[in-house]
Amino acid sequence: MNKIENIDIVVKNGNIATEKADCIVVPQFDSCASYGGVGYAIEAAGMIAGLDAYDKAAQKKPFKFGDMMITESGKPGVKLAHVATAGADKKEQPVAVVKAIFSTLVSANGQKLQHVATPELGTGIIGNLTQEQSAQAIFNAVYEFAKANPKASIKQVSLVIFRGSLEPALKVLKDKTYMKLPANMIGGKEFNMGVWLYGMCNNGIGK
Repeated sequence: MNKIENIDIVVKNGNIATEKADCIVVPQFDSCASYGGVGYAIEAAGMIAGLDAYDKAAQKKPFKFGDMMITESGKPGVKLAHVATAGADKKEQPVAVVKAIFSTLVSANGQKLQHVATPELGTGIIGNLTQEQSAQAIFNAVYEFAKANPKASIKQVSLVIFRGSLEPALKVLKDKTYMKLPANMIGGKEFNMGVWLYGMCNNGIGK
């Protein structure tokens, strides 16, 4: 079992919407909900009520990249942590992911939640982060939170990778490169029109 300070870390392949966690992270646009990609999986799992709640709030008053909002999901025992990271540019996205995950952990801890599950933020069809960069940003937030909250209710954070290798994230954990992010990190994932078109024809889940 990997650990960051006192928090267990699980890296696995799977569908984030079916993860047995009491808080599931959902990447969102700053001014509306994303109903494709992770959002599509969340809707298919019967948790569209949470997406609609975020969409209503974001359209009324747009969020800033890095902001987050926890809502009920419509499913007993599961909360949704909506993080405004989708659509951020290469300079904004690394910081947005760190800030959003840190804020999610703070809020989840305030609600005495124990298990937070997150997808690879920023690596989707419109994302700017490589798998390694996403893991570094997510785990940096966990590290900073765990250091500041040694008695937190959060016991486990799961990084659920829908498609792709687990190796980049596991390497980040092994080498502990999450402890100090590169100065002024810029997203290194290049936009691919072919992948984008494929994804748009498949509910935004192409990668």
